[in-house]
Amino acid sequence: MVEVELRERPTHLAAQVARCRYLLRLERAMEALEQAEAVLGRDPSQLVAQKLAVRAAVALGDRRAAQCHLARYGALDTADPELESLRREVSAIPSGGAQRSVARRARVSVTLGELYLEQGHRREAAVIFEDLLASDPDDERARRGLALASSRAGLLGVPDPAKPAVNDAI
Repeated sequence: MVEVELRERPTHLAAQVARCRYLLRLERAMEALEQAEAVLGRDPSQLVAQKLAVRAAVALGDRRAAQCHLARYGALDTADPELESLRREVSAIPSGGAQRSVARRARVSVTLGELYLEQGHRREAAVIFEDLLASDPDDERARRGLALASSRAGLLGVPDPAKPAVNDAI
């Protein structure tokens, strides 16, 4: 049913969130995390997607992604009774916990950072780009993204002429 809805209306956020939940139930955490991040690229304040991103990252054992999404989720919904439980789950992931493959993680994260930047969420974009550069200092897309997020052009939401539009890159 969700897949049918997404074929007919691929930008329908509620259907995308439902698909994310469905993927988690099927233990397809990588796909669930990518789906949640795609939703968050369009609406960073989407609480359910933020929480599902935490759960997917925990299922993957990706401590860094889990911490990043948990920090955002915790800031958005301080009253969630499950927040403390989520914090315990994230802190239980070993610090060297399995992370998404570098290529897949970079693709998803750089794309998410670019989406945040395109929507004017410069701080969120900068955090993603800084995180990527800490693990891969040679990532040119992340370097350009961070420069733009920190520049006056980034403040004005002006696209980087050296970078193709996000929709063209996807």
